[in-house]
Amino acid sequence: MRIFDIFKKNIKEISRDRHNLFFILIFPAISLIVMGLLMGGGLVNTTADIGVVDLDHSTYSNSLIDSLNNISLNNNTGIFNIVYLDDGASADKKLEEGAISAYILIPSNYSRSIESMINNGDLSSIYIKGDPTSPQYVIAKSVLDIVLIDYSINLQKEMYNSSINMVNLEIMDNNAYEDIDILNYMLPALLVFGLLMTINSITLNLAREFENGMLKRMKLTKMTSRDYVVGNLLTWMIIGIVQVIILITIALAIGFQWKGGLYSIIVALFIGILTMISSIAVSIIIVSLTSNASQASGLATIVSFGLSFLSESFLLLQDSSLQIFQIVPWSQAIDALSQILIHGSGIDVIYVNIFYIAMSGIVLIAIAILLFNRKINIDL
Repeated sequence: MRIFDIFKKNIKEISRDRHNLFFILIFPAISLIVMGLLMGGGLVNTTADIGVVDLDHSTYSNSLIDSLNNISLNNNTGIFNIVYLDDGASADKKLEEGAISAYILIPSNYSRSIESMINNGDLSSIYIKGDPTSPQYVIAKSVLDIVLIDYSINLQKEMYNSSINMVNLEIMDNNAYEDIDILNYMLPALLVFGLLMTINSITLNLAREFENGMLKRMKLTKMTSRDYVVGNLLTWMIIGIVQVIILITIALAIGFQWKGGLYSIIVALFIGILTMISSIAVSIIIVSLTSNASQASGLATIVSFGLSFLSESFLLLQDSSLQIFQIVPWSQAIDALSQILIHGSGIDVIYVNIFYIAMSGIVLIAIAILLFNRKINIDL
């Protein structure tokens, strides 16, 4: 019964605190909208690993590859890390392994098609293949569109300003991703980012209880750390359900297009709620490791943004040294939500993700109970 006493007390206190409610429910929603607008309006400065298959090996193809190498970010870092590949089969293998996010294929008749384009006005094409739900693919395609315009203009100048067609960029094997835009496939990450931001609100709420003498009152009632953790888990699970519903509703309102109908939305809600367990556990762990609300709030901010960074819900990373962090529940949640909402996959495709999310939540809750119990024994 002590667990439900804590649950009822928390619900009453949180519902009466409008300031706290704003940061718990409204602030993550605002963050989702703002991040959605930022992500929808442009791409983050990052480097894309792409493959180049040059089957032509001509002056024209070499000139195009040089143009790709010369494109750089503001800090003079190249936009593309180019991996040179011999054929389409090896490129497909690299793409499947995740070693590259896309590859460009320059066909063996490219130089002949360029000359035909110059002499007869015919069309000339190169090809790109990758996963359009990968931010690096979008970067590669967007930049390549610009490069081809500049490349074609330079060809015109070389031909003494002759009027020729632009070199065309064609997409290979892209039927599964029709009508997907950058905002659509970034939203699963933005949803998880919103859930991670709740760590700050939960931590501050719990830390304030400590400062208000909750530990002493808990000791007098013989309430255990397990009672307290589980009671707060139930409280924030209910709030998490409301928050996930709000975030998904906002995502739909700003134009998110999903596949799989109502079933996908229900599974997405389940994934969000399951992921929320880990966020709650992290908040309890932070409170257990700090001595006051100020310290807890500062550490929560660092942790929440750090986890957002590592789980790729905030910034886009392609660093192999960070692949170990793909096991964290928030990364798994992004993968699962992408499969369910974007690709319309069934739950059978994401059962491994759900397993990792659930096991991570259990482990983190167990650690939270142990650390919270240690804090009680030290402070009292």
